[in-house]
Amino acid sequence: MTWRQNSGWADGFEAGTLDDSLHKRFDDYWRPMGILGVDRTGDLVLWERMGTGNIDMFVQIPDEFLRKHETYSITRMSQAIDEHMMRTGRAGSGSLTIVEDLQGLNSSQFHLGGFAKFGLCARIGEDYFPELVKKIVVVRAPWIFSAMWKIVQLFFDEGTRAKIDFVPDSRTYDAISALIEPQWIPEILGGELRACGRSDCFPVIAKPPREVDEQLIADIKASMKSH
Repeated sequence: MTWRQNSGWADGFEAGTLDDSLHKRFDDYWRPMGILGVDRTGDLVLWERMGTGNIDMFVQIPDEFLRKHETYSITRMSQAIDEHMMRTGRAGSGSLTIVEDLQGLNSSQFHLGGFAKFGLCARIGEDYFPELVKKIVVVRAPWIFSAMWKIVQLFFDEGTRAKIDFVPDSRTYDAISALIEPQWIPEILGGELRACGRSDCFPVIAKPPREVDEQLIADIKASMKSH
């Protein structure tokens, strides 16, 4: 029996038979992302802002909930891809181009407990949904990222690492526009796109609240005890 069949999470979220109310609430914190626009070959683009992550909130979430939430998130991405391909009537790659914006990353996020929990999430994608990633472009990475990458890279398979391009600040727009037309690049990254009247396209592309939601943490932990 495969992991997908054994856990039932992906099928349950896809069919709507699993309660996802807590996951929708936790979406504000993890993952800080949004699907917006297409790349130059017509595949969807995922914009992610790991530099804005709320580490104080993240490290308090039980491991099992994080695994389940990552499955929930990836299932939603897969559904978006399927809907896009059906709507456009095209046979794309069925994967995402990802722009990882690390502006805001700082030494407070150099947290061993946070790395361990990130690794749990990363392995869900690596082990069970490896086809989801087409290309990853990492932009606006601060100095601390080079130290973090020495640890984080261990969570990814060689095939995924080969899909990642690390871009110096001076080439941010050029690297993104080589893959994505300017009309789909947020103004804050040098493009033409505004969403909800904002150059950073928030809240379409999420940024986590800075405060810790103690009630949400308590509700998540209570839900784990009830299973």
